[in-house]
Amino acid sequence: MGKYFTNENNKLKNLHEGHRKRLRSRLNNISWLNCEEYEIMEYLLTFPRTRGDTNEIAHRLINNFGSVSNVIDAPVEKLTKIEGVGEVTATFLHNIPNLFLIYKNSKNKEKPTLSTPQQVFDYFGKVFNHFPNEELHLLLLDINNKLINTKVIARGDANKVNFLPQEIPSQAVLVGAKRAILLHNHPDKNPTPSDEDIQVTYQLFSSLAACGIDLIEHLIVCQDDENYFSFATNGIITQFFNIYKNNSTVKVNINFNPPKLD
Repeated sequence: MGKYFTNENNKLKNLHEGHRKRLRSRLNNISWLNCEEYEIMEYLLTFPRTRGDTNEIAHRLINNFGSVSNVIDAPVEKLTKIEGVGEVTATFLHNIPNLFLIYKNSKNKEKPTLSTPQQVFDYFGKVFNHFPNEELHLLLLDINNKLINTKVIARGDANKVNFLPQEIPSQAVLVGAKRAILLHNHPDKNPTPSDEDIQVTYQLFSSLAACGIDLIEHLIVCQDDENYFSFATNGIITQFFNIYKNNSTVKVNINFNPPKLD
């Protein structure tokens, strides 16, 4: 026979949901160091236990083991002896140190320095050039050209991608980037930029420049494992800089000689 909720059960459910919201709000607005340990434990328990009250279980855990660290260090079999703690919850708590370790290793992992077109191609291009459809990615760098993060701006079809250039600068500002590189592919054997590629790249160049971020490269790769087109090497980035410096608002006219492809 199915379980029917009475009005009292619904009130209790709403009370628990309201309590969780208040707990999140409290933790968001004060330093966790100023919280009681049972409050931290109560919050942690809301992840494996998506429903119900976690307050009483948090108190039981802290009372039995003495501290948050002792709870997390306890073996799964001991945690499951506490009323209300099942295997899923115990496994979650016991593996929190592994999450910290992954975080530490990820944060300390050496990021590549991308100062030349070949470095960009060696790090990204040899995989990127096998994508079946066009993709446009933004590589965000610090002042020393060390990679901070990568963002997928757009995925399209075999011929083009569509996106809004004005939305890109906010993503760069958010991570504190000082420089940026565009990377996209032509799913054929011709990496030469189209006129549209050039116009859109200048839009991004000027949008980023207005936020104090330098677009230093746009690399186009293709299905040839060793062939790519560099806006910087071909002098286009320098022309962008001169056009932007002169406050030009007309259509960009770029002069370059496309490489002859076999």
